[in-house]
Amino acid sequence: MKMAVRGVKVTQRYHVKLKKGEDGYYVVQCVELPAALSQGKSKKDAIRNIKEAIALVVEVLADEYRKNNRKILANRRRKIRDETIRKSAANTKA
Repeated sequence: MKMAVRGVKVTQRYHVKLKKGEDGYYVVQCVELPAALSQGKSKKDAIRNIKEAIALVVEVLADEYRKNNRKILANRRRKIRDETIRKSAANTKA
């Protein structure tokens, strides 16, 4: 299944497993994103629903990545600032 995720220019291909449950509903799960799980009364409904589930999981993962990336950048800036202050203080003493 091909799917373009909102805000991302790259089209990613995902594989899904589709099976009919005991209750008659089709259950579908993304192989690459196991958290993306859905169901539908028909195969068509299940596929439509898994596309939405995949988009939501990718959006959450992207938000977590951005949040962690901001923390990493803030720590790097802090280290650079501290090193600059130490060097400046050392040059002043000399």
